[in-house]
Amino acid sequence: MKISNLSIGSLIAVVLGDENTPSYRGGPKIVELFNLVGFNEEYWDLSKKGLFGARKDFTKRKLEEINGTNKLVFLIELLVDDRQTQKSDEVAKKLNNILKHDKYHLIKNKEGIYKLSGFNLPEDAMVRPVFELIEKEIIGHILASKYAVWVAVAWITSKPIATALYRQHQKGVNIRIIVNDDEITNSKGIAFENTQIEYYKIQQQNGAFNNLMHHKFCIIDFKKVITGSFNWTIKASFNNENITVIEQKEQAEKFADEFIKLIKDFQRS
Repeated sequence: MKISNLSIGSLIAVVLGDENTPSYRGGPKIVELFNLVGFNEEYWDLSKKGLFGARKDFTKRKLEEINGTNKLVFLIELLVDDRQTQKSDEVAKKLNNILKHDKYHLIKNKEGIYKLSGFNLPEDAMVRPVFELIEKEIIGHILASKYAVWVAVAWITSKPIATALYRQHQKGVNIRIIVNDDEITNSKGIAFENTQIEYYKIQQQNGAFNNLMHHKFCIIDFKKVITGSFNWTIKASFNNENITVIEQKEQAEKFADEFIKLIKDFQRS
C-alpha cells in the first residue's frame, strides 16, 4: 500500500491524536504503536540517543519508512481497532477523508471490524495485538507449529516456553534460536546447548550485534510472526508488555530473511 506525501502529512495528525483528549499519543505511546506493526524500539533508548526528537517528525519518518509496505495497512487498521480507540467510527471517517485521494477506503465488516480495501492491496493479513497472558499465547503458537519455529530474542529464561520448544523439537519441528551471549543468558538462560536444538549466542560487544536485544520475534511455519516488547523471560510476565501476532506469509518471509542474515553475520564474525 502506497499513499501520497500529502496523505502522509494528514495521517500524522491522526496518529498523534488531539491534545487533552484520550486520542492523544505521547512519545512512548507513538513508539508502542509502531512496535505493534513490526518495529522493536524503546522510547527512552531512542530519546537518550537523540533519535526520537519531536513527535511529529518521528511519526513522519516512520510513516515514510512503512509507506509502500504491508505495515502501513496494519497501522491504519490498528488506528480504528476498538481495542485501541473508543471512537473507531470517528477515526475511520477521518482516515477515509484522507485515503480516498489514494483510492483506499476503510469498510466495517459483519463482525464490526474495519478492514482496508482499495487498489493493489497486499495479501490479507491477520494482525492481533496481545496485552494479557502473553506467555500462554506464545506457548500456544509454538505447540501449534508443524514445520518450523525460529526465535530471535534477547533472553529465554521461561521454562514453560523452553519446554514447549523442546517438545516440538522432539516431534521433528525445525527449532532455531538466537539469544544474547551475556550474563543473563549465561546465569539464568535455558541451556539449549545441552540439546540438539540449533542455538546461537551472540555477544553484544560485537559491533554488528550491538542492538540484538531489540530483536524480539518468532517465526512460525513461515506464515506467522510474533513480535513486540515481550522478552521470553520469567520477569517479562510481570511487566507491562505486549506482542503482536501477524499472520501473513510475506511478512513471515521478511522476518525469516532477517533471521538468516543474523546467523550469516555471526558466522562471519
